[in-house]
Amino acid sequence: MASEIRANKQTNRVGLGTVTYTDTGIIVSGIVTATGADINGDLDVDGHTNLDNVSVAGVTTHNEDVWFKGATSNRDAYWDKSANTLYFKDNARIYLGNSSDFRMYHTPNSGAYGGANILGANGHPINLMTSMNGAGENGIIINPNADVILYYDNAVKLRTSQKGIKVGTGVTIETNGQATYTGIITATAFSGDGSSLSNLPAGAPVGGASTNTVFFENDTAVAVNYQITSGKNAMSAGPIAINAGIAVTVPSGSSWTIV
Repeated sequence: MASEIRANKQTNRVGLGTVTYTDTGIIVSGIVTATGADINGDLDVDGHTNLDNVSVAGVTTHNEDVWFKGATSNRDAYWDKSANTLYFKDNARIYLGNSSDFRMYHTPNSGAYGGANILGANGHPINLMTSMNGAGENGIIINPNADVILYYDNAVKLRTSQKGIKVGTGVTIETNGQATYTGIITATAFSGDGSSLSNLPAGAPVGGASTNTVFFENDTAVAVNYQITSGKNAMSAGPIAINAGIAVTVPSGSSWTIV
């Protein structure tokens, strides 16, 4: 009859570690060096673990902070569990899209482009939108090397151009101060002598304080130097005083009549 030795567990001493064989599995204490491992069940690792390459097929759950180290120093991202926040350090970037054409990152506040940066790369525009009842509404569209469009309630209200800005469809204001208006202009007051106004009705009160075409009002004193337009005549309701040091120039062939 063959002899048998039965034990609940067996412990072998190997170098600085121990290997214990039990009914439920093998327990290893110390350093394990292996050319490969095939684990079909759970793997519980306590302490620090260095893994060169990890391929995970399935769900990975992280219950604590997670740090993503960049190739360049201090260009990292990390998940802070206690703050419920994903942080990105300066110049650590987020790229979205198949062509990585939408980019966000933060740079230090020194230099020409310090602070928060949003880029529409590869010639793509940036469109800031809002959602109303599930439908997207344009807010701001930034086109590269072209215009910037500002919307209100999904309607264009302001658009930049090479010369300046366009407000709606009837107003263009250029950077040199010149403005073009299409339509009716309503104002509480206008300044200037009105000499360049055209298409006015007969007797219109240019420079007058009343919209009644019977009356024309003017100041009683000339306070700034003035030259009557060549080839035109001028008329004022007197008496008129000319302040000291002020000159009124009447070109040859023109006249100034004070009534």
